[in-house]
Amino acid sequence: MLKKEIQNCFTWLVNEVSQTVIYNWSDSLKRDANKQTFNYFYKELEKYIDFKNITVEEAKELRFGKWSDEQPDLWLFPLYLVPIIPEGLEIEYIDGTKGIYEKDKMDNDTRFGCVAYGINIKE
Repeated sequence: MLKKEIQNCFTWLVNEVSQTVIYNWSDSLKRDANKQTFNYFYKELEKYIDFKNITVEEAKELRFGKWSDEQPDLWLFPLYLVPIIPEGLEIEYIDGTKGIYEKDKMDNDTRFGCVAYGINIKE
């Protein structure tokens, strides 16, 4: 089960974003509110995810995607986590090459909601 702190982050995020749907705000106010909301969300969320020691169960709960049977330990990052992937983290691409995460140099195209790179997590 997700850590209570992570559940709280998601609940808070949904409640905050819901305001931009429920209330009759201008588009610019909605956009500004969502940017501010997501900035705060990511600052809080990154406190509770240890990408270097994540378990398969945690990865599943956070909606990482298992890439293939040929690479059974490769779990792709869901797009929503990209802003908090730590710089310098060792990653693996779907073609099997390894690399180091560099935020400003990544291709963030998605496959089933995940980017084309992730981390190896042993079961």
